[in-house]
Amino acid sequence: MDKLKDLINRPLRKMSIRTKETLLILVAMVVPLIFFAIVLNVVLRSYSRDLALHNLSGAVDSLTNSITEQSNTIYQDSILMLRDPNIRYLVQEPESAGLNAPYLDQKSNAVMLVDNLNEAHYISSISFYVTDLRNYLIDNNYFYKLSQIEEKPWFEKVTGSSRKGIWVDTSSEFKNSISYVTKVVYLSDYGKYNSILKIDYNVAYLKDMLNNSMISPASFCGIVDASDWHMLMLAEGSGGDDYKGYINLRAIAGKGFTKQKLGNDYYWIYATHIEKPDWFVVTAMPEAAFNMFTQVKSFLPIVLSVLAAWAVIIIISVLNISSMTARIQAISRHVKAMREGDETSLIPSFKNQDEITDLADNVNHLQMELKDNLERNYILGVAKKSSDLRALQAQINPHFLYNTLEMIDYYAFDNQPEIVEEIVAKLSKFYKLSLNNGKELYSLSEELTLVSSYFDIQALRFQGKIKLNVDIPPDILTVSIPPITLQPLVENSIIHGIREKEDKHGNIYITARREGEAVVISVKDDGIGIPNETLLKINTETLKLTGAAISSKHYGIRNISQRIKIMFGEEYGISVRNNEKTEGVTVDVKLPG
Repeated sequence: MDKLKDLINRPLRKMSIRTKETLLILVAMVVPLIFFAIVLNVVLRSYSRDLALHNLSGAVDSLTNSITEQSNTIYQDSILMLRDPNIRYLVQEPESAGLNAPYLDQKSNAVMLVDNLNEAHYISSISFYVTDLRNYLIDNNYFYKLSQIEEKPWFEKVTGSSRKGIWVDTSSEFKNSISYVTKVVYLSDYGKYNSILKIDYNVAYLKDMLNNSMISPASFCGIVDASDWHMLMLAEGSGGDDYKGYINLRAIAGKGFTKQKLGNDYYWIYATHIEKPDWFVVTAMPEAAFNMFTQVKSFLPIVLSVLAAWAVIIIISVLNISSMTARIQAISRHVKAMREGDETSLIPSFKNQDEITDLADNVNHLQMELKDNLERNYILGVAKKSSDLRALQAQINPHFLYNTLEMIDYYAFDNQPEIVEEIVAKLSKFYKLSLNNGKELYSLSEELTLVSSYFDIQALRFQGKIKLNVDIPPDILTVSIPPITLQPLVENSIIHGIREKEDKHGNIYITARREGEAVVISVKDDGIGIPNETLLKINTETLKLTGAAISSKHYGIRNISQRIKIMFGEEYGISVRNNEKTEGVTVDVKLPG
């Protein structure tokens, strides 16, 4: 057995997997396809036809039941409307004077009823057509002038019928429509009418039902008006009026499929009759639709040849696939062991020289390289990230301290020791809060306390001309944030926004919101804003992790953006925009939520 397996596998070993599988699939698909084609055509042809006709008749019966139910409901709706006292007062009682309080109330109630009935998915619209004496009813929504339909081809058919209501084809040049139309007779004389009620069947819905009942593109399905053998509607892709002159629908309705010749072809015809509104649902499938396969004369020799070839192909495919599967499973077990922390196991060598063997060798080589470098790279990466964060953190505190000492110097020179004392006390409080004992993250609540301490100092400097407004949802106050993130943004708003205004007055707003799994904290001011060209450069260059050289004016936001990106990733950081409806700038800080 081993020698046989080796003999079969030997010519395949040097082939690529693509070549082997393409060859085997072509052979394995084409040969069985021929075999099954012959079997289906010779043995299963009758079964396939019976099954298709059964499914088609089931679909048509279901369609007939749906149309019957819906048409009966439309008929009942017409009775319901004409029995409603409000509608009777409006369109059946003698013509009234018009716009008085009872009329308005009754019209409102009538419209409510019509609105409710019009919500049915199989109803397209409901319309009343009234005489000119009732022109005060006309609203071009449910009430129209009777003169609008008197010239329609179907109007004479309705008014000339002995029945109060009939189904008619109300199609126009631009719109296909089927409607139930009933005469609204005088209560005092049932032989006369004074209005017309028209309920339009939803043609799009009806056509969808027809399309869904077609199980084969070769068949056709339609609805025929039995009163004049008029085709009301055909399913998409159906043929023309081939039934005319050939099919006696009343003779075959309800009797299952009958085979008839229409023109030059034989068709299987199935028809069902709907008493009200006296329609036929008819479907036909050509006999040619079942000739899916070609007959052959030498059936048995071909089947035997196919079976023999199929057996050989199956043996070769099973052996080859078993070999590939075993090697792939070996690689999978090894990768699983690597995921679980086993750094010592290696994939065993394979005899076959193909892509799977190359993959195994490359995985082994990669594992050995990773084993040598992983620990060293990890240590270096952690050290570099920590160093970068400390360097950026160290750059912020001196920047603020310089500005504050400059302010202390100003008030000391101006001989205002009480303000100097207060500033020094608040500065001491600020640095006490900012000394975080090596913590890389604050809660947002702690950061806002730091901002408040800073703002107290600036409020002294601007003598109460600036105001800070904080509105943060309680559930966001626990979000982690790098220390001294918001303070430089508030400082920028004051120094570069509000201070540049003529009156030096301004407001700063700090808000926060959730966006998916992230939190966006916004620092907004009503200062002078930023030129669009500068704003574009800030967002496209300055705030990148590795941006171009920048001016000292934008150093603070670059610093903050870099710290956030190093700590959380490139998808987080800062974006800057001018306010849309007011002057000033909004800086959005995106952090993990």
